[in-house]
Amino acid sequence: MIEDYRSRRDLVVQGLNSIPGVTCPVPAGAFYAFFDVSSFGLTSREISTKLLQEGLVAVLPGTDFGANGEGFLRLSYASPRDQIEQGLERILSTLKTL
Repeated sequence: MIEDYRSRRDLVVQGLNSIPGVTCPVPAGAFYAFFDVSSFGLTSREISTKLLQEGLVAVLPGTDFGANGEGFLRLSYASPRDQIEQGLERILSTLKTL
């Protein structure tokens, strides 16, 4: 089970870091990626709403975790691998429109 989550984490981190304008450090624990989207010039809430409405991907704005979370989004990688891959594709295609 640990290796499965490590594999999903690596998939998410690699996928997010391959998107121009996104930076994602390797999470140290849990099963959430907290990634930087500040380069897009919108608030984290605006981007999370756009991802939900246009990309059909649910993420949380970093500001849900405090004011210092502005410019960041949180994404869970507890889903099956195929859903993670589809979500990453949808994130990429949605962020390309910004």
